[in-house]
Parts: sequence; C-alpha cells; structure tokens
Amino acid sequence: MPRAPRMKCAFAEPDVPKIKKARAAPVKLTPEEKEEKKALAKARAAVREKKKQWEATLKPWVSRESRGVQFALGTKAQFRSDAKKAFRVTDAELETIPFMGFASSKIIYRLTDCKQLADRKRAALGSDAFDYPARAIMECTDPKERTLLYASGYGTIMGDPDHTVTVEGTSLRSLSGRRAVQRPY
Repeated sequence: MPRAPRMKCAFAEPDVPKIKKARAAPVKLTPEEKEEKKALAKARAAVREKKKQWEATLKPWVSRESRGVQFALGTKAQFRSDAKKAFRVTDAELETIPFMGFASSKIIYRLTDCKQLADRKRAALGSDAFDYPARAIMECTDPKERTLLYASGYGTIMGDPDHTVTVEGTSLRSLSGRRAVQRPY
C-alpha cells in the first residue's frame, strides 16, 4: 500500500521544485601555480613538524601547593584567559610556568614568564610562523605609538598588554590595574 501524503494546511504554498545551480568549472592551475602550491604545502608541513618538536619539549611545572607560588608585591601578572590572548599560548604551554592561584580557582601568571614563554615559542617555530600581539606593545619605545596602542585598547599607557594586573596581596581583591571595560548593555 503506498504511503499517504503528508497533511498540509489549507493555506500552504504548493511545493516548488528546487532549482539546481550549475557547478563552477574546475580550476586549471598553471605550472607556476602548481609549484607555488607545493611550496606552500611543504612550508606548512615544516611548521607542523616544528610545532610537534616544540610540544615535545614542554614539561609541566609542578608546585608543592595546589595554589602555586606567592608572587612578590608589585609583580605584574595576567589571568589565564588574558595571557592566552595576549601571548597566543595554549593551556599546555601555560602549565609549564609558575602561577599564583586563589580560592576561587582563578589563576594568574607573571607577565615576564609569559613573555619568555612566547619568545621561546617564537624562536622554536620561527618568527614568520608565530607572533603574538603583546610583543608589539611591550617592545614599543616610541611614546606616540604607545599612546595609539593604548587608545586602540591593545595595551596600557605603561607599555603592558591590556588586562595586566599588579599583585598587592594574597587575595583576589588585592589585584589592581585592570582597566574597566565599557559594556554595550
């Protein structure tokens, strides 16, 4: 027995057949373009290999306490998410440097340790394969350029990456310096 058609509303539009679009013709590459494509593929493979070697050298930092170490007063630091954005590092890479933890499971990392980690990664992968946004801010010596970076929201007027905090005690409330962000809502 054939299947009964689906019930439809009295005001439903009749089924309109879909129009098939013509496929684009396959792209024919010239010999120069083929060579260029092969060279790019080899370069990407070399970067992947360098990245594997870099990841093999990572060893997690082990703390005696679950909250890491106590940073000295006046130490500039960043929260995990801010450090990942500013220095383009992964969680596995951040686990290789000392941290300071709080009761609320928040973790901060020293700015100098993050920069050293990102510089080591840049040296291992090559400057053309890896760069991080905080480098332009931290290595900027021109006051006018630093002011432009500050105005665009990428860094502080002191030459630190955005969302840098200063340790002034052992609690989460004792961190100062994080710029308030204007919320659109």
